[in-house]
Amino acid sequence: MTQNKPTDDCGFPAAISLSFDYQQESQLLCWSATDGHRNIYMQRGPMAGGVWLQPAEHVSVFVKGGGPVRSLDSRWSFKIIDCFIITIPELRWSRADHAKEYSAPSPFVGSGSTTRHVDNLQLVPEEQLSYDEASKEFYLTIVYRSLNAFQVIGKKGDKRIGRWDMSFILTVEIQEHPGDTPYVRVFRFDPETEVGNGHNKSKSESDDFPPSHPDSSSRQESGRE
Repeated sequence: MTQNKPTDDCGFPAAISLSFDYQQESQLLCWSATDGHRNIYMQRGPMAGGVWLQPAEHVSVFVKGGGPVRSLDSRWSFKIIDCFIITIPELRWSRADHAKEYSAPSPFVGSGSTTRHVDNLQLVPEEQLSYDEASKEFYLTIVYRSLNAFQVIGKKGDKRIGRWDMSFILTVEIQEHPGDTPYVRVFRFDPETEVGNGHNKSKSESDDFPPSHPDSSSRQESGRE
């Protein structure tokens, strides 16, 4: 992955945060998405339930792991083995050419591949330790942040570029207590994501795209004038 500045031209970093609890049985990651001055997790309109990114902005990735600790001297820990973004381009309708088009393999600059490695994830030194009154336990959150940012394709002002099924796959090694044998867990999440400036969008425009499949919980959309 090419190294990019971690913020857009306005100085606001876009960030996708993935989180898990080491006790959880599910393989699904919790997630959130912001860019410092707007919540890029959409809750209304055709893309509700998805992530809205803007063309040419830069996106960082945060990985957060949480879990209880027996005492302040017996803390759990984890390290990241690998993290990948997998994107599958979907068909879109071109109004100008009156034809269906495939999106680019990736919504990110500098990649002709559908698989991107989220490299240079660095441990954030400040641990987040809190006390849960209900369980009477300390809860420790450990955070990693990508030093390099992904730049979204397109240029500022573009309305629609394409659409992708998108997944994150995260592999971590967990040690619940000092001296314990570590074990490996694999987590995933499948966000629905849009890239565009938010203008000239209507229900009729969204209907130009093929309907989502019942088993597809992840989609990324982006657009150009």
